[in-house]
Amino acid sequence: MSQLTVAVSEDGLNEQLQAVQENVAVEIEGTFGEGGFEVAYELGVRLEEGTVELRPDRFDLDELDVVYD
Repeated sequence: MSQLTVAVSEDGLNEQLQAVQENVAVEIEGTFGEGGFEVAYELGVRLEEGTVELRPDRFDLDELDVVYD
């Protein structure tokens, strides 16, 4: 069986998390309804705050906020 060893740094993971927070957001908009009644909606979701902490057997993602607009 093959093995793969990966080395990562906590600072590097936190930099990647920050890049995701700055560049990734989901925005959805649309309308629905029938006849004379129509509803329009806009929804945005993004990530804020949060840190990655490396542990010997896992990593923890702490205080990550999912923010909706």
